[in-house]
Formats: sequence, C-alpha cells, structure tokens
Amino acid sequence: MAYEYLDKSVGVLLNWHQLYGMAALTFILTLLITIIYKYASNQAELKRIKEESIQLQKELKDHKNNPDKLAELQKKQLEQFKGTFIDSFKHNFKPMIITFIPMALLFVYLREYYNAIGNPKIFLGLGWIWAYIIFSVVFSQILRKILKVH
Repeated sequence: MAYEYLDKSVGVLLNWHQLYGMAALTFILTLLITIIYKYASNQAELKRIKEESIQLQKELKDHKNNPDKLAELQKKQLEQFKGTFIDSFKHNFKPMIITFIPMALLFVYLREYYNAIGNPKIFLGLGWIWAYIIFSVVFSQILRKILKVH
C-alpha cells in the first residue's frame, strides 16, 4: 500500500525528469524535515546552546596568546561540549524519531526504483543517493537559515 502511494507521488516526480525530479523531491523532503525539527524541538534552548558555544569560541580566540587562560577555557569548552552534546541530542531526538520511519520507507522505495531502471547517473556522474545527499545539504543550509532553525 505504501509503495502504491509512493509510485503515485514520488514516482511521478522521478519519471518526469531524473535530475529535476530528484531535486524537487529532495527540496520537498528537506523542507518537511526542517519544519518538523523547528516545531518538534526546543528552538529556544538550542539557540542558547549555540550562542554559548559561539561565545566560548570568541573567548578562546581572544586569549590565544595567554596559555594559562587558554588552557582554562579549553577545559571549560570540553566540559561544555559534554553537556551541550547531550542537551542537543535530547532536544533533537523527538524530531529524529518522527522522521526516521517515513524516510527509511522512502529510501527503500528509491533504492528499488533506481535498481529497476539500472541505477542511472543523474547528477555530475553520481547515482541517486549522492544526488540526494548533495541536494539535501544545500537545501538544508538554505532552509535552516530562512526558517531560523537551530
């Protein structure tokens, strides 16, 4: 049943044009994932964590000629990293769970779709998975800036 739906939606995009269809599909998926992350995670807390990290980086840069202060700040940075990594993971876990199963199903579908047509090279001589990765990195950076997702 899921494959029938995917054939009627994703399949139509991919049959339209290999490159443009993959780019459009990737944009739509990246947009949906970005929106899910924005509203399913604590953006205020993630922003605070990011700002603290940036501030500490500035302090490290300001004291690069003072070895004692630099060592102290590096120790602080390591301690902060342990805490922020766990906090960031905790805040991003819910959206990750929400998006995992649909994306896994979609990737199984895409693999079978492209295997059935002989795994064509669709972007810069690369296969579908690399095209998806490249497009998603670019679109994700743009959409995260526009939608202010931390």
